[in-house]
Amino acid sequence: MNYLDLLVNKYPVRNSKEQKNAFREFAVNEAKNLGYEAKTEITSDKKNENVIVGDPEKAKVVFCAHFDTPFTSLFPNLMIVRNKLLFYLYQFIPVIIILLCSYIPASLIANNFLKGDMNILAFEIYFFALYFGLFYLLYFAKKNKNNHNDNTSGTSVLFSLMEKLNPEEREKAAFIFFDNEEKGKLGSKAYLKGHKDFMENKTVINFDCVGNGKNIVFVAMKEAENIAEYSLLKECVTASDDYKVHFYGQKGSECNSDHKNFKKGIAAMACKETKKGLLYTPNIHTEKDVEADFNNIEFISNGIVNFISKL
Repeated sequence: MNYLDLLVNKYPVRNSKEQKNAFREFAVNEAKNLGYEAKTEITSDKKNENVIVGDPEKAKVVFCAHFDTPFTSLFPNLMIVRNKLLFYLYQFIPVIIILLCSYIPASLIANNFLKGDMNILAFEIYFFALYFGLFYLLYFAKKNKNNHNDNTSGTSVLFSLMEKLNPEEREKAAFIFFDNEEKGKLGSKAYLKGHKDFMENKTVINFDCVGNGKNIVFVAMKEAENIAEYSLLKECVTASDDYKVHFYGQKGSECNSDHKNFKKGIAAMACKETKKGLLYTPNIHTEKDVEADFNNIEFISNGIVNFISKL
């Protein structure tokens, strides 16, 4: 089934309580229809409700993706996976703009209308009011209606894997749809806290923004770089005529998603490539996030099914 199109058409925004509940109900029912045990689980802090498919404690590998969708940002969250300097320089651009747009008006208002101590107080009030107001308007004022890549694509991979796995292979894998990644990876962080006994050293493969680009990139946390599962992953997900596949360690890489909460976490993402070889993922957190290729879902899920069969 083309879960990418299904989710884009029926559950395109998963931000509000009602929207998340609708998706969770669909995910649990779909998993059960495919022959899996499935449930939702509220974390101990009562702030997240993840969807659990299969048995993460017994599984050899846990596959995950965040299902929540972001707010619209006027500045695209451009992911540059293998150039940290360029990535962080880009992140500072909107911060500098917001600071300047807050500092200059606040200074003019305070200097022209008030003197002495009141001048300083007025500046601080106007500055922080403008700063946080602009920050909110630029990043949180509007729920994003287009979330094809972030993270409908990663969510689709989990459904595709669930559908493709043979019954005899299913006990090797479990699947978690994490809540509130967009608020700081809260769903995965809380899940780990509640299940540290078996999740702390579990191999976790996370799919986030895997739909836009013909370069499939895996980034492993330090403790995951030398494990047998990562070596096997390299053998099973290989380049084709249409796709390049890259494997990197966390050092020198920038990929901020739920895998970072797990010692043996591995991220999977898709990137475009410039003529000079710069890997990047564009249009995240914007209404231009309308590019996600079903062929990406098929390529990745087929490789991962091969991986699971050899675990």
